[in-house]
Order: sequence, then structure tokens, then C-alpha cells
Amino acid sequence: MPSFADSFWTNDYLSGIDILFGKLYQGCVENDEFVSLFTTRMECELQYGKGLSQIPLQHQPNPSGFNKDDGASLKSCFLGLCNEMGGEGEYHIQVAQNIKLMVLDPFSKWSMEHKQRVQYSEKTLKTNLKNYNKHKGFLEKIQKKYFNRCRLLEDIKSQFPNEKDFYTYIDQEDKIVEEEKLREHESLNIKLGDFEYDYNNLKDILKKMLQEIPKTSYKVPILGTYQNCSTGSNIVMWLQHNLGLTNNSIENLENIGQGLIENGFLRVVGSVGQRNFLNSSQMYYQWKPYSFELAGIELEDSSVVNNIKGTAQLTNYFDDIMSNVTTKVDINDIPGLKRLIQEVKTLDKEYLNAALKLDDLRCKLEQLMIDHYSFMEKCELDRLKALKKVTLDFLASISNKITSLKSIIDKLMIYEESIQPIKDLLFLLENYRTGYYQPKVTLYDNFYQSSLKQMFGVDLSLRCRFDKKLVPLVVSSTLMYMDSIYPILENDEVRLNCWIIPVKLQLTHDLRNKLNNLLLDNDESRYSIKTMQEIYNTYGSPSIIASVLKLYLLELPDSLIPNEYFDLIKSLYAQFVGSDEANTEKRITGLINFLSNLPTCNIATLDSILTHFTRMISTVGQDSKEDNQKEMINKFVSNISNEFSTLILRSSTNNSSSSSAGLFTSKLVKDLLEHKVQIFDELKKQSRQRGNVKNSLQKSSPTSISSLPLSKKNYSGLSRNSTVQSRLQNAVDSAKKRASSSSSTSTLRTSSSELLPENSDSREEDDPEEVEETKMNNSNLKYKPLKSNHDDVISTHPMSSPHQRKVSIDGVLLTPVKARSHNNGNGNVTTTGNKGVDLHDTSSPIDEHSESKPVIIE
Repeated sequence: MPSFADSFWTNDYLSGIDILFGKLYQGCVENDEFVSLFTTRMECELQYGKGLSQIPLQHQPNPSGFNKDDGASLKSCFLGLCNEMGGEGEYHIQVAQNIKLMVLDPFSKWSMEHKQRVQYSEKTLKTNLKNYNKHKGFLEKIQKKYFNRCRLLEDIKSQFPNEKDFYTYIDQEDKIVEEEKLREHESLNIKLGDFEYDYNNLKDILKKMLQEIPKTSYKVPILGTYQNCSTGSNIVMWLQHNLGLTNNSIENLENIGQGLIENGFLRVVGSVGQRNFLNSSQMYYQWKPYSFELAGIELEDSSVVNNIKGTAQLTNYFDDIMSNVTTKVDINDIPGLKRLIQEVKTLDKEYLNAALKLDDLRCKLEQLMIDHYSFMEKCELDRLKALKKVTLDFLASISNKITSLKSIIDKLMIYEESIQPIKDLLFLLENYRTGYYQPKVTLYDNFYQSSLKQMFGVDLSLRCRFDKKLVPLVVSSTLMYMDSIYPILENDEVRLNCWIIPVKLQLTHDLRNKLNNLLLDNDESRYSIKTMQEIYNTYGSPSIIASVLKLYLLELPDSLIPNEYFDLIKSLYAQFVGSDEANTEKRITGLINFLSNLPTCNIATLDSILTHFTRMISTVGQDSKEDNQKEMINKFVSNISNEFSTLILRSSTNNSSSSSAGLFTSKLVKDLLEHKVQIFDELKKQSRQRGNVKNSLQKSSPTSISSLPLSKKNYSGLSRNSTVQSRLQNAVDSAKKRASSSSSTSTLRTSSSELLPENSDSREEDDPEEVEETKMNNSNLKYKPLKSNHDDVISTHPMSSPHQRKVSIDGVLLTPVKARSHNNGNGNVTTTGNKGVDLHDTSSPIDEHSESKPVIIE
């Protein structure tokens, strides 16, 4: 059954939150409607009961009537009727009291508390989401500023033959500037009052003044707070005691202070228009940064002037405007170039920290959302159960007093029994869910080397290229660790449940951060399977290790089977429904042809995961204590199919329609598990045949096929079910014919878990970690692409666009190109694409000229 924590997710988070809490607030209104209904019934019962209770008093026997004849039997009947009516009134009053005590008071209090819980959760989530969006905007701004400065620096570097010459030029010019500055200091003579000081003497005096004269902060209304301020009296007092000027007049000492102002060492604070130095404890003077620089004292960041908020905001506003304008820096301006280099380094560090902080905020936000979603699901279920119980209490308060209303109560009980909390909750999920949990990782896009410092959320082909492996290290290390931990677990049930039981997202994110940090240490030796397994050993529960693999697959930009195949595979499963042998064989044939077009890294990763699970299933029942082997296997296959359905194949749009329409993906995973040997054996066979045909075609006519143009026009035919279904049917029929003819020529004896390597001279040297992985998996799993003109082992599949993807099912090309009709000369009109491939010709070859490297599985 789906849950709140896996059903109300959107890319902006806010839409899912609004929809969920909109329904929760609707539930609060429904509670108020029930309270209003019960209150109205209570008031009616009370008013009716009071009216009936007055009947015996209002209808006393009249002296001229029944009270005149005591022996009449009719009088007893009259009095009995009055008393019974009065008794019935007491019953209705008691019913009203019971409704108030048993129903209204407790449920009204609970309903108010429930509404407060909903309001608190909504406020908490939206506050944290607002903070996340604020940091996200800051990240975008600093990224833009960082890229602008990098481009400006690169433009300047391009004027030099190489980067080394650029930095050599800066160093040489810097030395010249330093020498000129030194000569300037040596010839510097500054007059303070009646005294004149050279550079060295002035430096010593300023250093002592800055160290010995008391400094404080001084707040000026409107202007803000100034740091490093001293009073005029303190400065004069220091001059008297330290420069031997005790006999000088105050006027001479003030002239020295005035010289400090005129030479740029002091500034007047808080007095508009006042520029003279005064010996006063009420006059404050701020030491300028130039005085610290000349004295050789480092000015701390906290000592910089604190402007008021409005001034700071205005300054930041103009800084943002100027950062968006890429201005040129003069190549002769050495200080400007040095500032630019330092600014790029500072911005890069700030950008990295901001990206990591935003990703950390995202993780915490998602943890908080899952916690509150789970709590709100419990609250909503409690609300529905509370309404069911309060309805039962209401009926009990009425039915316990009189049996004459039994028939009405029985009818009301039917309505009470019709309330089904679980069904109502499921209805809410099915009709208002916004999408499954699909985190969007904040990637650090370095200007020079993209995504090198992150592992999770990076494209699978890029991660494999960086790892120099066919399967990412995080996948290999996780599966190897799970293989090593299985023998020490109690029984098969515990081993199987490692992949199924839910794990707190906070624990998974903690392990994720530790793995991600391996790339931030700038120590390549630490990024290895051995280091990852050392991290795994610090966690006691193997389910946490399994959950981080599921999170890695979930955070990939695209699923293992790209989402371009979502609609095609959906049509395949919609046409061939059922578990009978014929439909199953047709589905498997279609899947084989879809998988044959996948990139190498995708199919290698998929095979390693499926091999792990099939090996687990094969070991179930070896424990003598387990006697329900078949039941346990079926349960595990069903659970793991649901668990990995969105990890192996998911739609490009995460919304309510894709969530409900993607139920077939669990059947897809189940087929991959149950028919793994058949699927990957056939993939190996097709890869070998495809390689032979390609080599022969290249020898005979190297340009005859590769020169065929690929249509880039939009093709809308794939959206029509009839077209897709007819192609699938043709593909399956042709597959049967070719399978029967080719079965006599070649037989595949190697299982998918025992994949033999190709020629050793065209394969990379075995990595020790891969050898260790091979030993632990008890199978020689090697993936090798066919030889081609390309050097890279991992390559992106060329058909990246859904309109350019060519899907072949046993020789039939389902190519999304614009179709056209022509006469084949025999009077029959056939439909072809831009390449002239006959869609009705079951003998069409399987995309021999594709630039992708098909996988050989041996």
C-alpha cells in the first residue's frame, strides 16, 4: 500500500505539501461538520425531552373530569399515558446528556487538537522549505558571479602562450611594484604638527599607538556602528606620556592629531562638517585600515566598519549588479589581476560550500518532510478511526435507552459499518498523490572539471568514466559487502529482509555523506572499494548499506533503463498480459531487444544487481531450519520487484498519472529476475552476431550503412497505441521464426552469472578490487564492448533523444522517423522511414551501424 511519505513529492516540494495539507484541512472541516450534526441532534433531543416531561404537569386530571371519578378504568389509562410520555421525555433528556458527555465533549477537544497538529506540521515544513529556497537562490547568485569571474580570468589568460607565462608575468610585475613601494617608503617623510617623521619612525609610533591606545566601537544614529574608535582625550594623553611632550601645549598636541587626520590615519566619526582634531572625551576618531597597514598590524574581519542594514543592503545590491556585468581588467593592472585571481579562488570555495550546504539542507528538508508526512498519515488514519468510533458512540447513546428505535438504529449501524478508514485513506492517495519520492541532487558544477567532487546524483556514464569501471564503485562495493555479510546472518529470512525493511532516511543520508566525502578529501587512494567497505563496517545494520545503494539509483538523473523506453515497455506489457508461456515468451523477446540498445554501463550495472539477487534466491533453503522455501522466495521476488521498480525504470515525469501508470514496472523487474539467464544469454548471442555482421559490412562497403542519414524530425506515431502494438506483434512473430532457425546453429551454454572475457589484449588489466569482487561473487563477470573505432569503453548512447531512438525487437526496427509510402514495384505499397527500412519486413537487420558499443556478455 502506498504511503504519504512516498506519494506527495514534486520538484518544488511546495505543490505536494499544498495538496496534502489541503486534503488534511478538508478533514478538519469534515470533523466540524460531524460536531455540528451531533450538536443539532443533541439540541433536538433536549428540546423534545423537555416538552415531553411537561406533559404530566400540563395534563393533570380535571376536577370536573377524570379527577371526579376515582374508580373509572379510563382514568388509569389516561394517567398511564401521561406518565409514559413524561418518562419518554426523561429518556430523550438522558440521550441528549449522553450525546454531550460521550460524543461532543471528547470529540470536539480531539478535533481541535488534530487541527493544531496539522497547522504545526504545515508551518514547520513551509518554514524549512522557505529557508531552503532562500539558500537555493543564494547558490544560483554566487554560481553566476563565480562563472562570470572565471570567464574574465580565462579571457586574460588567453592573451599569453600558456598559463605558466601568465603567472610568471604577474610575479615579475609584483616584484617591480614591491621595489617601488620600498623606495617610496624609504623616501617618505610625514609631518605631524611641528614634528617630521620618516617611514621607520612613523611605523613604530603608529604600531605603539594602535596597541596601547584604548579602542572601542561607537554607534552613530542613522550612520551605524564604527569599530576601532578612540577618543580625542585618549590620543592626546598617549602623545603626552610616550612622545615626551608633557610640556607642550594642548594646541600643539591637537596639531599632531590633526596631522594624523590629514595624512589618512584617522577619520572623524559622528560630526558632520567637523574636520579638526579636538582634545575631548566626547569626540571619537576611527583608525583607518591604512594606519594598520603601515604599522604592519593585521586588521581582523570583525574590525571592519559595521554599516547599517540599509547601507549594507544597498552596497550588496550594487555589487550584484556589477557582478552581472563582465568588465575587462587591464593586463597591466597587476593588483587588479591579483585581486581577480584571489576573487576566483574565494568564489570557488564559497560556491562549493554553498552547494554542499544546500544539498545538506535538502537532505534535512526531505528527512523532515518524510517524518511529518508519516506523522500526518498516522493523524489522518486516527481521524478516520475517531470518526468511526464517535459515530458508534453516538449510536450507542441512543440505542442503549430504548428498544423501539432498534430498526432505525440498525439502519444507522449499516451506515456506521460502511465507514472504512483504510479504504478512504487509499482513495485519498490514489486520487491526490503528486508523485513518488525522487530526490533532485544539487550538483557542484565546477568550471573546469564537472561533478568530480560528488558521487551521488552524477550521470551513470560519467561516474563510470571517472571510476574507470563498467560498474560504479559504490555499486560494486555495496554488493561485495552484502555478499560478505550474508554468511554471519541468522537465516534466509533475515538475509532477504535486508533489502526490504525500511530504513530511516537520516541514517541513509549519513552514510551517503561519508561516501561523498571520499571525493572531497583530494586523496585518490581513499576513493576505493576497500575504504568504502571500511565505512560500511562502522554500521551495524546491513539494511542501511542496502538502502544507500537504493538511494544512489534513485538519485541518478535517469533510471538504469532510460525513461525513453517507458512508453514502449508499457505498451509491451499492456499487449502481452498474463503469465502463460506464450505471452511470457513474447514479453521476454521484446525486453531482450530493448536491453540490447542500452549503453554499456547501464546494462553492466543492471546485470550486477540482478546477478546478486538471483544468487541470493538460489541459496534460499540451504539452511535446514527453513522449510517454507518456495513461499519465502515468492514473497521476496514480489517485494524486491516493488522495491526496485522505480529504480530500474521510471517515467520522465514524476506525477500522479506516471505513478499509477507505472505499476507494470514491478512486473518488469519480476521478469528480469525470473528470466535473467535467458535474457542475458540472448543478449550475448545478439551482441556476437551483431559484431560479425558489422565487421563484414565494413569490409565490403565501409560507407554504405554509416552514411545513411538519421532523421531528426518529430514523430508522433509512437503515441498511438495501435502503431506501437502492431510493431510489437510483428517483432515477436519474427523473433519466433528466427529463434527456431538459429537455435540449430548456436547453443548458449554459459549462464548469465558466468560471463567469460573476450580477447585479453583488448581488455584493461584486471583491478585487484575487481578480482576480489569476482571471488566473492563466485562468477567471472566481465563486460566487454565490441571493437570499434572509438577508444573509450564507456560511451553515451548516440540515440539520446526520444525522437531519434531506434528500438529493434528481433529484427524489426521501431524507428521514430517520419514515415512515407512508396510503391515497391509489385503493386504493393509499403511504409518506410527516411532510411527506407520496411517496417513490415521481418528480415530487417538490427541496427548494425549504430555508433553505440553493444555489450558482449560472456
